[in-house]
Amino acid sequence: AAYASAAALEAERIATGIRQRSALGDVTVRLACTEGFAHRFLPQCMADFKRLHPEARFHLLVERPEEVNRLILEGLSQLALRYTVAPDERLKTELLCRAPVYAIMCRHHPLAARRSVGVRDLAQAPLSLGDPGTTVRDLFDTACANAGVHIEPAYVSNHSAAFLPMLPGSQIVALTGYLTVIGLLDSAGLVAVPFSNPEMRQRSIQVVTLRGAHLPPLARAFLALLAERLSVAPRAPEVERGAD
Repeated sequence: AAYASAAALEAERIATGIRQRSALGDVTVRLACTEGFAHRFLPQCMADFKRLHPEARFHLLVERPEEVNRLILEGLSQLALRYTVAPDERLKTELLCRAPVYAIMCRHHPLAARRSVGVRDLAQAPLSLGDPGTTVRDLFDTACANAGVHIEPAYVSNHSAAFLPMLPGSQIVALTGYLTVIGLLDSAGLVAVPFSNPEMRQRSIQVVTLRGAHLPPLARAFLALLAERLSVAPRAPEVERGAD
């Protein structure tokens, strides 16, 4: 009798779990993003969401922008975050917010007190940049061409955060978005200085899904959390700086 009672309770537990899973739909949120989102922003969002929704699971793929699009188009990911200067019309844009490029440097750098910098100001600085084809590199190259200046970066990588540990106490300037360094500036003694060149402010964060696809409830809830976080996160807080 005891064995039968225990078996019945276990069967009811399993049935309850199946009913809950059916109501929730797919509990695995499948994400794709470009590399800058994977350092701090998305991991923190996933951890916070998991605390609110313990049943949630995540599968994150980090790829180049064109691969991120492919993952959505082929149905391998439900949501994708990418930087863009022109939305992809093949995908449904769920969120779009401005995400300017910043010059990240040690707080004791000669340019650190400026309200803004131009690409000409960086001509003599050892620069850290991403590979050609990334939005930061493409916008920087365009800004340089429009300003009539040619600058060769000292450090180039397909991993935008690779050289950030070199910045404290150095003259190196890294070009990246604020989300890549969110939570790092104060602890590492760094500052984020905006650009005066309009080209460096033309970038946006785009969260996309597949057109016509229906997001499960948990994926839709995670999208709402992203919307809340991205409404305040892409820009560095304004601080008092000296004159240009």
